[in-house]
Amino acid sequence: MFTVFMIIAVVAFAAAAAVVPLRFKAATSGWIEKMRGLVLSRTDHAAFGSGEGKAHERLLKAQIGGGVALAVFVMLLLGAEAPFRNHPVAVAVLLLNLLGALGVAIVLVTLFEMARAFLPGIRALGLLSRFGFRALWVLEPGKSAAVLRSGLGSRIRASSRVAIVDVTGHELLGKGAGPSGGLLYDTLASMTSVPVQLLLLQPETASPDPEQRRATVFQSVLAEMDISPQNFVRRIRSTLDVVQTLNENRPDDARIEVRFYSERPSFRAIVFDESILVSPWVPREINTPSPFLEVGREAAEPTLYGAFRFHCVRLWTSAAPKQEAAARTNGFKSGVVRREAPVTVPQK
Repeated sequence: MFTVFMIIAVVAFAAAAAVVPLRFKAATSGWIEKMRGLVLSRTDHAAFGSGEGKAHERLLKAQIGGGVALAVFVMLLLGAEAPFRNHPVAVAVLLLNLLGALGVAIVLVTLFEMARAFLPGIRALGLLSRFGFRALWVLEPGKSAAVLRSGLGSRIRASSRVAIVDVTGHELLGKGAGPSGGLLYDTLASMTSVPVQLLLLQPETASPDPEQRRATVFQSVLAEMDISPQNFVRRIRSTLDVVQTLNENRPDDARIEVRFYSERPSFRAIVFDESILVSPWVPREINTPSPFLEVGREAAEPTLYGAFRFHCVRLWTSAAPKQEAAARTNGFKSGVVRREAPVTVPQK
């Protein structure tokens, strides 16, 4: 009787594990999506942190791991025959027991951490996907960022038009070709049929800075970037030279058009048809890692794509064409005096 029961259990398990997913694909897929919906249905928040400030948790895990390792080692010693006898083999066995106990502790602590973080991680990813958040890339200084470049290429290829909002365009285009060059240079050089709109900060713009009294946007940007007006304009000119070179191989209806805005820069953006990549503007453009967050246009719930895209469209509509911007800055030859960064006086 028990043998028949065990055979039935084995057959039922094999059918559930192999036959059902292969034979009843639609039903299996629907059941999986229903279970996923149940897991994610009550998710209303996702907390993220760098892990800083949780040193006590990491210390506790190390203490637990040490205790587990000691317990396993004692069990191995108790199970051994004459573990401390005066023989080379006993020494080797003792060392193997030490390594085995340490390995078991590491595995158990790792499995515990994975089990503890699995469901919250799944819920967090589902919540991000629900509101259109797709990916996060980090551009490290001095690295080629091959994965990010490949992702940008596929998104540009699938778009009818691309819009770029930057400050000088140095990191994206002005550094030229090659793995260590501009992030978008090689992609735009190979994809010549996609029109591009490029927005840069107007040099010597006289627009007042809303956050600094008696300072223009340009003066505040120079202070934050810690560069001279001449170096800022030099980066602009290198970007414009690259644009001119790229436009030589592009048809008239797919040329890279450049305009200049005069507002204080808040973030960088690359707008595609189906998504947008946003990145915080880092004043030290060369020496700081830059994160790129991708937000999709279509998702189960409203996304931030429309808000970011509207901001970019508004900047483009009010921006000055390249020729007008050049006339305002004497052909991009800056003569503005750099404003030093403001000094904060502590309150007594």
